[in-house]
Amino acid sequence: MSHDGSWIEYLFEQILYGGIIGAMSGFATAKGLNHAISKSWMQKSYENLTPLSLAILTYFIAEHFGGNGFIAVFIGGLFFGNFSNYLTKGKESFLESEGEVLILISFLVFGLTFIPLTYVFWTPTVFLYSVLSLTFLRMFPVFLSLIGSGLTLKSKLFIGWFGSRGIASILYVMTVAEHVSADKIDNELFGVISLTILLSITLHGLSAKPLVKSYGKDLA
Repeated sequence: MSHDGSWIEYLFEQILYGGIIGAMSGFATAKGLNHAISKSWMQKSYENLTPLSLAILTYFIAEHFGGNGFIAVFIGGLFFGNFSNYLTKGKESFLESEGEVLILISFLVFGLTFIPLTYVFWTPTVFLYSVLSLTFLRMFPVFLSLIGSGLTLKSKLFIGWFGSRGIASILYVMTVAEHVSADKIDNELFGVISLTILLSITLHGLSAKPLVKSYGKDLA
């Protein structure tokens, strides 16, 4: 973001460049992979590594040109999935497992590095805000956005509770910690972020199976 640019311009560039780069990257990779497989240019063992390579490459390309890397990766994945002929049910399961492993590694790194540095900032105020951020502050906007959707109250609450569960916040806060000097870091802010993520990992993890099981019974 340029110093004389507004935050609206910055946001627009992040979304626009991220979306365009993600779409181009996902489409080109899918078509290239389709062609390589049809010509037997790629060994089977390397096919499953393509989506991971796509995610890493797309992220850094988008960030280099001023786009949002996470948006680019998300859009890139959508285009890759829609234009790739190689994805089968078995390979999709492998990719899901691969993604879960990476998420667990991120949580592990977060727990080992970030929690020990920020737990001293967990004041009662920080704890209260963290609880609110997991409940009312994020569930109420979801509830409002679903007005007119025809969903039941239980469905709206379910979607609001199991929304974003911390992985994006970990990546963003690590990015901030890397680029902001120590004297400019708001300790209370980092305390809120770290505690909210920890509570999210714990509470969503413990409630996932029983709430999904209960919700599934209502759909049956």
